[in-house]
Amino acid sequence: MKKILVFCIVICLVSVSPLSILAQSNATDYSEYDLIEYDYVNKTERIISVDEMYDYSAVTSTTYELSNMASYLENNASEEASTFNIIDPNASFDKTSPTDSNGNPVAPYSGVMYLMIGVNMDFDSDGIVDMYVADYSQGTGFLVAPDVLVTAAHCICLEEHELASVRVYYYHHRAIAPSATYSTDYVYPSQWVYSTAYSNNFVTDKATASKYDWCVMKLQEDIVGAYNFSCTYNSVQLNDAVSLSGYPRCELIDCGNDCGHINNGYQITSTGTVTEIDAYNLKYTNNSRSGHSGGPIYYTNSNVCVAIHSATGTTYTKGVLISNSIYNVIAEYIQME
Repeated sequence: MKKILVFCIVICLVSVSPLSILAQSNATDYSEYDLIEYDYVNKTERIISVDEMYDYSAVTSTTYELSNMASYLENNASEEASTFNIIDPNASFDKTSPTDSNGNPVAPYSGVMYLMIGVNMDFDSDGIVDMYVADYSQGTGFLVAPDVLVTAAHCICLEEHELASVRVYYYHHRAIAPSATYSTDYVYPSQWVYSTAYSNNFVTDKATASKYDWCVMKLQEDIVGAYNFSCTYNSVQLNDAVSLSGYPRCELIDCGNDCGHINNGYQITSTGTVTEIDAYNLKYTNNSRSGHSGGPIYYTNSNVCVAIHSATGTTYTKGVLISNSIYNVIAEYIQME
């Protein structure tokens, strides 16, 4: 009789949702928050539940396993960058061009994008926009599919100004930032999604917000030929070798983290090791500066992404760990038509 009862209970549970049962075995659960999906074209947003996302993490371990990714992702590993054993904000960086001398994309650096964030400014505080500054701020993002980009939420959730425009520049690697007037190698997003736990806390509770500092974008068109990072979750370990690529505002030795609006345009990579891990974040010894935010933290030997860079400090650097739920959002956007 007991055996029959146990069998019936198991059958009932499986009939409800086999994927949800599998997902319960995962260590990190981000399902306590909702998501904000912003339509960049129509300037509208809607609140959706993370539970509406299909649980890809229950059946795949890396986004490379998704049905429409196998034909895009390259397998060649990156060239090793020099290692910074301690954080030194005055250390120089390794410049990593996204293309070779013939203009061909280089893996994985061609998958790292320069973000130009335009801001509406009101200099006299009269409530009227005085001018549009297209190159006011810069950040980094990385491709996980030809039309899907991952970045940090604070690149698009601005504390002091109204967001006006986001441009995703590809294959940029020059001494200066792209020209908002003359540079044409960019695409616009069509929509993006991030956590209400970030938007509700990024002004009043930065410690909580830092746990959710991620954003996934769908682009209006494919970026052809660029590297697409594969992402994984719950796999990173202490002392793992990881790389960080991105576009810091300044790469000069005498330029510290607080370098204002010096718009450097070189892509920079540093390599380090993981020093701390918790349910939401990880810390690492990679050198970084302002502008690196949103860049990929990826295994140096395989280019598989495990986190999104979010904070630059004088004693540590930090990123948001790709959790099951973030993985599912990334996978959902990759699979989206």
